[in-house]
Parts: sequence; C-alpha cells; structure tokens
Amino acid sequence: MTSPFNGACPAPFLDESLFPKSGGFVPGRACALNPLEGPNATSKCCIPCPIFDYVYADDFKGMTDGAAWVHVLGFILCGFLLISMAILPVSATRRTFLNIILLVGIMLLELGFIIPLARQPEQCHNAITPNDMNTSTTCAFSGAFAAFGGMTLVTWILIRAFFMHLQIVWDMTPTKYHFLGANIGAWTVTIGLVSAVLAHAGVSFRFGGYCHVNHTGSIPTYWAWLLAFGGLAFVLQLLTFAYCIKVYLQAALLRAPTHALSNSAASSDGYTGTGTGTGTADPSARKNSAAAFSAQSRTRARAARAAARRVRQVLQLQWRSLAIVALAIFTTAFVCVVFIVLDNKQEKLALANTEASVPWITCMILTRDNERCLGETGPIVISQRITVATLFVLAVVGVEAFGLLCRREVFGAWVEAGRKGWRGRGRAAFWRRRRGKGNYMMGGPEPEFDLVGRNESFGAAGRGDRLGSAGGTVSPAQRVVTPVERGGVVEESSLEKADRKVSTASAEPPHAL
Repeated sequence: MTSPFNGACPAPFLDESLFPKSGGFVPGRACALNPLEGPNATSKCCIPCPIFDYVYADDFKGMTDGAAWVHVLGFILCGFLLISMAILPVSATRRTFLNIILLVGIMLLELGFIIPLARQPEQCHNAITPNDMNTSTTCAFSGAFAAFGGMTLVTWILIRAFFMHLQIVWDMTPTKYHFLGANIGAWTVTIGLVSAVLAHAGVSFRFGGYCHVNHTGSIPTYWAWLLAFGGLAFVLQLLTFAYCIKVYLQAALLRAPTHALSNSAASSDGYTGTGTGTGTADPSARKNSAAAFSAQSRTRARAARAAARRVRQVLQLQWRSLAIVALAIFTTAFVCVVFIVLDNKQEKLALANTEASVPWITCMILTRDNERCLGETGPIVISQRITVATLFVLAVVGVEAFGLLCRREVFGAWVEAGRKGWRGRGRAAFWRRRRGKGNYMMGGPEPEFDLVGRNESFGAAGRGDRLGSAGGTVSPAQRVVTPVERGGVVEESSLEKADRKVSTASAEPPHAL
C-alpha cells in the first residue's frame, strides 16, 4: 500500500524527511539509511508506527492485552489482601508492614498496564513517531506508575531480604527505628531514581500499546539500579540459605553415637600405668570419665537434633517470604535483561547495521505482508515469544504474591466477619480480636508473627536464642561439669540436667556467615 509519505523510500516504508523533527518521541522512530541506494544513500526510510505491527505477528496486540488482563486479576487479588489485612484479625492474615508495602508496590506496577488497557490510547503521534509522556497523558501516568511500582517492589524486596538475614543469621529483630530508617531510605531512593529516569529518559509507547521506560539514559538511572538491588537481595538470600545449611550440616556431624566417646574414655582415661610395663585400671576414674564423655556426647547429639529441627521450623515458617524474594529476584533479572537486550538489538542492529535487515526489508517490499516476513525479523528485534513471555512474567507477579501471602484462614475470617462481626453483639469482640494484643509495625503481636516467625506452637527458639548458638549447636569448647559420685551412684552432670530441660546449656556461638 503506497502513501504520499513514501517519498524516496519503497512502500511500505516512509521517508523521514517528510515529517517534522519534533512532536512525540522522535528517538523512538525506527529509521535508517536506505540500503537500496547503496553506500551513497542520503535518504532515511522509517518503519511505520507502531513498528511491532510490521515485525511481529498480527496477534501480538491481543497477547499484550492478555498480559494486561492478568495484571487486572493480580490487582484485584492484591486489593482483596490489603482490605483483608485492614479489617480481619492478624491471626488470620499474618499481616506485616513488609507485606503491606509489597502489595502496594505490586498494585502500583499493575496500574501502569491497567490504565492503557482501559483507555486504549493512540500509540502514534504521526505515521513514524510514537507518543511519549509529553504528548499523551495516559502514557505519562501509566509509565510513571509502572516505573515507580517496579522500583518500589525491588527496593522493598531488598529490605525484606536484609531484615530476614538479620533475624535468622544475626538474631537482630528489627525495631520501629529500623523500619523508620528503611522507610526514609527506600522511599527517598525510589522517588529519586524514578524522577531521574523520567527526566533523563522518559517513557513512551514501546510495544503493544503500553508505555515503558525509554532506552537512552535509562540504564544508569533505572535498569542498573534494579539489577543492583535485585543482585544484592540475591546475595543476602544465598547467605541466609548458606547459614541454615551450615547449621544443619553442623548438627548432622555432631550426631555421633554416645557410646563411641564413652568407650574411648574407658580405654584411655580409665587406665593408670605403674611404670613397669603393667598397669591397673582405676574403676573410679574410669567411671567418672566415661560418665563425663557420655554426658557430653549425649548433650551434643541432642543439641544437634535441636538445631536441625530449628532450621526446619524456620524454613517452614519463612518459606513464603523466601519464595517471594526468589520470585521477585527472578522477575527483576529477566525483565531487565530482556528490555536491555531488546533496546540494544533494535537500535544497534536494525538502525546502524542495515545490511542485517536487508532480507526483511526486501521481503516487506516484495510481499508487504508482515506474516510472511516473520522469519526474517531476527536481526531487527528480539523474538516475539521472548517479548510476550517477559510481559506475562511481569504480569503474574500479583497473582504469585496473592498465592504466597493469602492463607485459608482469611476466608474463614471473612465468613466469621459476615456472621458475627457486623452484628450488634459480636461486633465489639470481633474488632478487639482484629486489633490483637499489640501493633508490631502493623504486624500484630511481636513474638508470634515477626519476620522469623518465632511461634511458640512450633517450639521455636526464644528471643535470646540464635540458630547455631546455644539454642542450636553446642560449641566444642564448652565446659562439662564432672559428675560427682555420691553414695556409689554417679549423678548427671550439670550440662545433662540443663539439656534435659527445655533450655540448653550456655555456649559460645560459632561465627555467622
């Protein structure tokens, strides 16, 4: 199909010289020197806007809208969770400040795709130039929501991983001052970086009718920071896992049979030499030494089992948080890499190296059918499957968060609220239960539902106990009290008595990772 704007370019390509040099996102034009004119080419030919109508299949727009509908579903589910956390008892929702901020960040990100889906704005300012935040209000708001929500999500995932690392490895429970500092730092960084990327790079309609961050100037102000925060969260996650594995292995290595050390003690410490090549065994020394080593070995074995059990309890209580961090890190890395590769491939290969685009250009000139030329688009853009997969990976974040943060107790609490909470007699009691016994950073009672989840029902470590410390494994250098023989009966050592109780003996904790 010919156009008066073809100029010196063969259809369906358009001559850039026939369009104004301002209006819309001019750097977003897909223009290059006409390769058909040879090395002395002077005219620039452009792919009509939107370019993905020409380099991708006809169903690409429908796929991007499908990803946006997944965002709608995630937005509804996350909103339901937020409302539940605001109304229902903390025992049902397990609400924490970090969960609330996480849901808010996800919903902001999803608004960046829901707004264009609802309004279906015009993508192009003219036949070769896409709209940007300066020429489209919808693009400005949706792109800002997407950029701000993405940065908020990754920043608070890093804080979540950091607080979890502090609690599990260093036994430091974050206080309100930690959360205050985290809020000041996180929101300052998020607002500053998003403002920088909007000022230096901006957003425009990139593909599928949705606004994304532009490539020029976005790597140092946005994508690099996302990758850095995600990478740091990944390192903290690895260190936390490594510490748990270290404690578990340390516990496994200490599970030696108690009779091994006692037999060794009986054969060595219980023998007294005479200096003439013969010796006699001292029954009292042998008895006391064997009892001491037996007590120590039994204590270490019990402590080893307690440490392994405690690691399992922590993982049982925190697998949701660990999974959220892992999924967020994967999503961040995948989206960042694909967007950066997509931009570089489009700018460097398609526009600078026009020879790589000649097969596709020739096919389009001869057939003018994008479906028949899809096999030649490899040098121009990243494959459609990877692009669509990226959009869906980003879209399912809200659904994943709902699946990990929502519990069956939430629905039961809503049923109870419907039956009792809104009646005159049960309303006061319901709201008293909703408030809980305390307000631990909007997370309910502190000892029961903090980050590590020290829940008494699981028999987890106390406030002063730390995985790998006296509450976890026993230091080899600990002091064993020698049993005392009273009336011919060897009593338990003080260490055995302490271990037989719920609390363990005091010991020097091994160094944390």
